[in-house]
Amino acid sequence: MSTKDEVSIKYIGKREPWHDRLYRTGLVFDCNQVRTIPWDMARKFLRHEDLFEKVDADAKDEGDETPEKPEGDTQNDSNQKPDDTQALLDEQEAKNKDKDDEQKELQALYDQVNVMDKDALKDFAQNHYQQNTNNSKSVENIRIDVVGMIDQFGAP
Repeated sequence: MSTKDEVSIKYIGKREPWHDRLYRTGLVFDCNQVRTIPWDMARKFLRHEDLFEKVDADAKDEGDETPEKPEGDTQNDSNQKPDDTQALLDEQEAKNKDKDDEQKELQALYDQVNVMDKDALKDFAQNHYQQNTNNSKSVENIRIDVVGMIDQFGAP
């Protein structure tokens, strides 16, 4: 039940379960598990020939999962995997978006600190972190200290 933009891949590795941490998909594979995923993502997995292989749509219906579950509706089983895969992909995409948004906010704060003058940096450190800065330091050194406070204590 895959579209032309989706490909079925099979995990042939030995580690069970195998968690994807490299491509930030959040997918988990068991041995000989087949998942239908978008082509652009599948080609990344298929680079690892020792872990994944491409499965034809016909072979997926006749594959390893059918003998394991001879009872019940096999149509239901084949429909359930893509739904599970898509749900995992959507969940991971939302997590990645949240992390990306946090990184963008942090970068915006760094950019803001990079344009502050000496007095603004001193006020920022005092107001947000209750830290005093050394008046004899240069603007660049105070800026380095404030960036260090952001890294150490987090964004205000």
